[in-house]
Amino acid sequence: MELAMKDVYEVLRQKEVEIVRVQNEIEALHLVIPLLAEDGDRVQYGSTSPPLPSQFRGTGTAAEKGWP
Repeated sequence: MELAMKDVYEVLRQKEVEIVRVQNEIEALHLVIPLLAEDGDRVQYGSTSPPLPSQFRGTGTAAEKGWP
């Protein structure tokens, strides 16, 4: 039985693509956390009103970030 060796550079490229995907998912979560926060959470963490759109992280549109 012969073992097939994976190309190291292809494996590295796949991992880099996965890292970018996860980073994009984390950024998206950071954007929606304030929208999903309960009123009690806002008081507990020092914010008494919902965040303004200008307070969100990120400055591009979804299309610029490659989101559907």
